[in-house]
Amino acid sequence: MNSNILLSLDKTTFEAHFLGQKNLPFIFHKDRIASKSKECVPNLHLNLELLYFVEGCGNVICDGKTFAVQQGDVAVINSYAIHSVTTTDVVRYFCLIVDNDFCIANIADMSELQFASLIQNDTARALFELVIEEFDSRDTFRDAGIQCAVQQLLLFLCRNYSEPKPVGKKHDSARESVWIAVEFMKQNLSQKLTVEQIARSTGFSKYYFLRLFKAHTGYTVTRYLNLLRCDRAKQSLLSGCTVKEAAAQCGFENLSYFTKVFKNCIGLLPGTVQKQN
Repeated sequence: MNSNILLSLDKTTFEAHFLGQKNLPFIFHKDRIASKSKECVPNLHLNLELLYFVEGCGNVICDGKTFAVQQGDVAVINSYAIHSVTTTDVVRYFCLIVDNDFCIANIADMSELQFASLIQNDTARALFELVIEEFDSRDTFRDAGIQCAVQQLLLFLCRNYSEPKPVGKKHDSARESVWIAVEFMKQNLSQKLTVEQIARSTGFSKYYFLRLFKAHTGYTVTRYLNLLRCDRAKQSLLSGCTVKEAAAQCGFENLSYFTKVFKNCIGLLPGTVQKQN
């Protein structure tokens, strides 16, 4: 695989992951997804991601496999797994992303381990609740408490729900080809991309690539591309662009078609998002 592409993918996620303090290299927040907001854009990154569901029910799509989740479940997003969360109603969950360098320094290299995708265990729930409690704390020892709570949770998961990744499976050629295709799409969102062009970027035939992409992401190439484009358009609208400008930046020449696809992917009309600016 082209190492520059992998570095570009990593850099995209790391820029967000390193916004916190050096002694707290975590992203931690509460998310809400409603049916009207459709899917969140599928993404992947090196760092381990843990989702703790506290209300409602939905699905976690991870490397083409779908797992039903409900209140009390902990979902683990393995290193470099393409993932997203969907729901037909409303689902709320806490998201914890842990810098892999922190894991290496304190427990293990999480990219070398394969975790169970869905965990339904009282101890796991209690340890995640402790993480939430420490993040909410405002006492003198908050930072140390967060570090300890995160380490306890990770250690429990490592001991009880992980196994070493099979030799040679860490970066198999099929998944690398999906990464290449995703990066190719991200770099060319303003162009009139065809499935044939995207397939050529991986070196595979069109029909083999279509099956490969769906197997690893759970999405068709066209659906994934539209999600990426609409997510980019949404950011453009929120930054002050007109609907026409946002559409053009993301490869849509027909405004009516753009509006239809945007509403289907985001759950709102472009004009409604623009007014949120």
